Amino acid sequence: MASETIISDAVARETREIVTCEPAGSVQAKGFDHDVAAWRVTGRAQSNLSTQAPIVGRREERDLFAGCVATLETQCNGAAICLRGEPGIGKTRL
Repeated sequence: MASETIISDAVARETREIVTCEPAGSVQAKGFDHDVAAWRVTGRAQSNLSTQAPIVGRREERDLFAGCVATLETQCNGAAICLRGEPGIGKTRL
């Protein structure tokens, strides 16, 4: 299917609190000499964000981030967002 997202076993483990997945069998992947386990992203995971305090400040950056995510959801194109910064400034929280 053209608009599905397939991820590796390692990515599925790391994103289990963000997205829901179902097994997609195994696939041949470039750089591997064996088939690798694959997972199909099926949606967003339930979030406990309502129990967390709101993020304060950085409105411009948050709007930019939200716009990128919205574009990904509607256009089904692959993309990456890179967050860089000193430890403790809220990258993980975002």
